[in-house]
Amino acid sequence: MNMQKEVMIRLVLIRIICLFLLMAGTSATTLLHAQITEAQAKEMLAQKNIPEDTLRARLIKKGYDPDNLEPSQVDSFQKVLLQTITEIESQQAEGTPIEVPAKPKEEIKANPPAENKPPTTQPESPPEIPEPKRIIYGQEIFKNNSIAVYKTSSEMVVPEDYILDAGDQIAIIGFGRSQFDQKLTISSEGFASLGSGLPKVLLKGLKWKEAKEVLYQRYSLYHSITRSEFQATLVQPRNMTVNVFGEAKTTGAITLPGINNAFNVITAAGGPTDIGSVRNIKIIRGKQIIPLDVYQFMNDPSVATNYYLQNNDYIHIPIAQKVVSINGAVTRPLFYELLENENLIQLIQYAGGAKPEAYLIDVQITRYMSDRKIITDVNLRDLMAHGGDYVLVNGDVVDIKTVDSGTGRFVSITGAVSFPGKYENKEGKRISDLVNQAVLKPDARLDFAYLLQYQSDGTYKYERLNLQDILDHPKSEVDLELNNKDQLQIMTLSTFAEKTFFTVEGAVKQPSTFGFNPEGRLKLEDALLIAGGLTQQASSKGYILRHNPKEPKTVLYISADFEKAMAAPDSEANLEIFSGDVIRVFDKGNSRDNMTVSIYGSVHNPGMFPYGPGLTVADLVNLAGGLTYEADSSRIDLARANLVEGQSVSITQTTTSLTVHSSGGATSVGLQPFDQVYVRAIPEFELQQTITISGEIKYPGNYALIKDKERIYDLIQRAGGLTGGAFPEGAKLYRFGDNTGLVVIDLKAILQNQNTPSNIILSAGDVIQIPKSRDLVTIEGFVNLDEAYSPTYLQGEGSISVAFRGEKSAKYYIDNFAAGISEQGTASKIRVQYADGRVESTRKVFFFNKIPKAKQGSHIVVGAKTIKPPTAKGERTKTDWSSVLADTMAQATAVLTLLILVDELSN
Repeated sequence: MNMQKEVMIRLVLIRIICLFLLMAGTSATTLLHAQITEAQAKEMLAQKNIPEDTLRARLIKKGYDPDNLEPSQVDSFQKVLLQTITEIESQQAEGTPIEVPAKPKEEIKANPPAENKPPTTQPESPPEIPEPKRIIYGQEIFKNNSIAVYKTSSEMVVPEDYILDAGDQIAIIGFGRSQFDQKLTISSEGFASLGSGLPKVLLKGLKWKEAKEVLYQRYSLYHSITRSEFQATLVQPRNMTVNVFGEAKTTGAITLPGINNAFNVITAAGGPTDIGSVRNIKIIRGKQIIPLDVYQFMNDPSVATNYYLQNNDYIHIPIAQKVVSINGAVTRPLFYELLENENLIQLIQYAGGAKPEAYLIDVQITRYMSDRKIITDVNLRDLMAHGGDYVLVNGDVVDIKTVDSGTGRFVSITGAVSFPGKYENKEGKRISDLVNQAVLKPDARLDFAYLLQYQSDGTYKYERLNLQDILDHPKSEVDLELNNKDQLQIMTLSTFAEKTFFTVEGAVKQPSTFGFNPEGRLKLEDALLIAGGLTQQASSKGYILRHNPKEPKTVLYISADFEKAMAAPDSEANLEIFSGDVIRVFDKGNSRDNMTVSIYGSVHNPGMFPYGPGLTVADLVNLAGGLTYEADSSRIDLARANLVEGQSVSITQTTTSLTVHSSGGATSVGLQPFDQVYVRAIPEFELQQTITISGEIKYPGNYALIKDKERIYDLIQRAGGLTGGAFPEGAKLYRFGDNTGLVVIDLKAILQNQNTPSNIILSAGDVIQIPKSRDLVTIEGFVNLDEAYSPTYLQGEGSISVAFRGEKSAKYYIDNFAAGISEQGTASKIRVQYADGRVESTRKVFFFNKIPKAKQGSHIVVGAKTIKPPTAKGERTKTDWSSVLADTMAQATAVLTLLILVDELSN
């Protein structure tokens, strides 16, 4: 309950701080001089021209809702609020317009017309046609999820060319003869410490692939490992803050893991605006400027590796200066941004090249210059032949026409010919010439055909022809001359013939739909023979489904005796078949239930099997691949559904066994349809499970668990106990079976008392490591080592190890062996890591620091002070301290009243 009160109080106080900080620049003295109400805070925002909605929207976008702050956000909210206000003021100073979130439109209700007043009419105005939105090619890759943004370590796939820097955290695991598990953090100097007594390794500036090789080579000097027994993983890349400004959808500071390159950061910023450049983006790193060209990336994505960022880099997206559009016969007609030295030929290449039907002799370029619209026709084909180009300027519109198909000299023929299609139209070409080229088919109808004569207005005039007369009198008056684009259509006899068919389906050898001529008077026997005859499973009787042409939705079912029709073709059973009849032959097998039996449990292939008379449990076991190793042949359960007509189904279960005779056979009970057999496993059956113990133990190696709840103490005793040089306080247990990982144990307490909670039950795959005795205590961090030891003694190391002097406060070791905490360090950030993996940090007890004790093999680290950001110095005015004191007391009274109110509400 006290914790809930504290959280509620802190949330209310943060809401008060929000109102004070909304003044964005008001001095602390002024804050103390006035009781700031919410209305006054809004008025101050208005005076500074900071829209309240804009400030709130930006805070929400960064994950901080002032009205719904989470307890975990309280500590960081003030910094984010100050940073956001500074961003808005900087944007105002640069003259960049501040966005204001759109408000939802209110519903407008129409007023009812006045009584007895005729409605007035207004002339309709043509609807406004919006201009097409200009989207420069290349901008869409930042908006269509083509480029991912990695926000957490779980989303990352670390590329081999990722460049390491200060703050990157690397996990090192060794397994095999030497086993170790370590986490490295690259320091600001670029080094990573491999452990006590080992030299540091320089990793800053290396690619991830190179760093892994360097780490393996260094660890292999001190451990007996092979390459397959060594694993390095980048578990937490450094965070970096990159400032995006210019024509980006979102400007300002963006903080992301360092694995993100410039393209990921621009995507996180929403990509360029509609007028933002994709060719002249700049990465600014101090005095160094790195150009970024999106078109180069789209042609070769591997160049993205050249654009990894560093903390405090700037990305500037300028306005696109040379944007031209291309339309017509190109693969990708869009807007494109060109560099200063890129012109028409390069534009066509960016657009995917000209299409085969492009008319390059006359490329039209529209340009707006000096208040005039200038249209220029360019012979691009001639330019390319002479190695030339055409210079483009911003705003040019390029149109590439298509070769006019209407200028071609051709005629076409379709229908009953062997080679339909287009043919060259030569002078004096006639209908007979075209027919002879296309070759008539035997089923062509010769009594009439149609010639579609092309008209100048693009329409066709139909001319009916007697094709037989033309072929009999070629070059005559009836054999007309053809003009360009004329089409000859020749009909087929089948087009005008009535299509008749019947269908045979079901238990016949070749079920299908067959065409026939009803004048042949087809009989039922003939139809069955055409379908391959009846199958062995065919029923002797079935139906003919006949459709009435006058009533298509009405179906007449006619009983058919197939057996009699086949045996006596002259009988009445051999019915006549009409067009559209469907003969349905039933399958006897479809009218029977599929009877099965099932087997489950300790067999190799459990499942469902067809039932057959005489099938026994032993037969079913054999069909299922036999019993598995753990199967209990003396416990086989049989579940049976008892079906009695007129009664509900009852389920009974019996238990049987498989008894094998000396002759090799087995007696077994018989099965009935739908029986289910369950083969049980031997109770508590389990194969050997292995664990490993290594280090300072008399008999290290692998051991099998010999009882259900074997504990650490039992295993130590079986392995002969610890050696004389063992360090039980540093013993560790790793559990890999369920991905648990490190389990902290207290082996010293276990050996003294088997009932201690640390004496846990072991599981298969557990690994226990017992190190040698460690009589040292290591100290590092923000301590005064340089004052206590000469530089030649330290040799560039940032830590010192001293002999263990008993379980004393970590401050004792820091003061006596490291010359105390440095000015940059603080006792509140002292952290002690014990040999068994546990970590204890300084805790606040009332107003005092409770510093953890150092034990044998401990590692003491002193952290840095938290430095508050400097506040801007305004003009200093003489302070009326009496007024300050009075106002401070008034505000303290107000806050106290508020705390009492919160306490009442929480109760």
